[in-house]
Amino acid sequence: MEGTGELSTRTFFADEITVDGTNGVKYISIHDHHLIASGVADNLNAVYYSSYNSPTDFSGSGAGSVVISDQIQGIKGFRENLIVFAKNSIHKLININDTQNIRIDPITENVGCLSGYSIQEFGGDLVFLAPDGIRTVAATARIGDTELSSISRQIQSIIRDLNSGITDYVIDSCVIREKSQYRLFYSGPNATIANALGIIGTFTGENFEWSETQGIQAFGLSSTIDYNGLEKVYHGDKDGYIYNHNKGTSFYSEGSSQNITAIYETADLDFGDIGTRKTLKYVRTSFSPEGEITPTLRIRYDYKSTDLLQPPDINITGIPLPAIFGEAVFGTATFGGTNDPMVRTIVQGSGNTVSLRIRTDDKNFPYAVNGFYLDYMPSGRR
Repeated sequence: MEGTGELSTRTFFADEITVDGTNGVKYISIHDHHLIASGVADNLNAVYYSSYNSPTDFSGSGAGSVVISDQIQGIKGFRENLIVFAKNSIHKLININDTQNIRIDPITENVGCLSGYSIQEFGGDLVFLAPDGIRTVAATARIGDTELSSISRQIQSIIRDLNSGITDYVIDSCVIREKSQYRLFYSGPNATIANALGIIGTFTGENFEWSETQGIQAFGLSSTIDYNGLEKVYHGDKDGYIYNHNKGTSFYSEGSSQNITAIYETADLDFGDIGTRKTLKYVRTSFSPEGEITPTLRIRYDYKSTDLLQPPDINITGIPLPAIFGEAVFGTATFGGTNDPMVRTIVQGSGNTVSLRIRTDDKNFPYAVNGFYLDYMPSGRR
């Protein structure tokens, strides 16, 4: 290996498996000691399963297939059942080890899956891309019952755009365990990396918070735990590069390091009374920085009205970094500082509504925006 002066080798074995004739298989999964396969080109409605504890044998004892009335889009083991996602319906394969009672039961005939590569297990549920948004398949408290629910209502406009061009995109997804995130990326096969898009759902314990990404073209995406018990995430693009997906403070694209542009923007806030004009005095912003950052604060009044003289952007500097024992460097950290410093910024301007935007375009450390506190003075009604 590099750095040791020695060459370490490993031997890998490969075996060609015949599932059904000579056509390739699109989706595979492991479930209850069987290798499951579907998406065979000339039989798109069939699910094939191998013999018990024999993943290469699709013709021996215990092997077989079942056919549904809908084109299969993906398969995933979920607890004791195999969930079969089709274009317009979702089913579950049960009793796979009981040849007399094996069967397919419908979960729903009204919701389908748009891409098998969007299916991930997250927090004990299965997450997938449906025509009306990102949904979960969850087992309810009633034995044998299954619940479907949507988790992406906040980003329905993005989902509509994604679904309208679904046939033009290469889609892949993964789960980032340490961040409690579901990530889905989509890009045209010939699109530039800069135009590749993605969405990230972060589970907060009660619901999902969503954000949109641009500039990560993940045609292949994998998240796994290494032999040290650490989570590693990699992705590959159309140019054949393999990237550390979740590491570093810049994008590496087309042979050079690129800035990361990050934007967080609030809705237009009226503070419960849109008829009162408010004059802002200062804004306190709570950050969770992982290192030195210099974000820019932009304030816009009255739904970004062009009839108002909007205030200039403000660079937020001097965000204190906490002194963490064993990591802090003397003279660069703040003794007794908090992990989530709140920075006070004097602002100007007035309006009936106000929106705030935090923006960075650099190669500095990551950060999170936790929230804002706004101090204002009522200045009349009309």
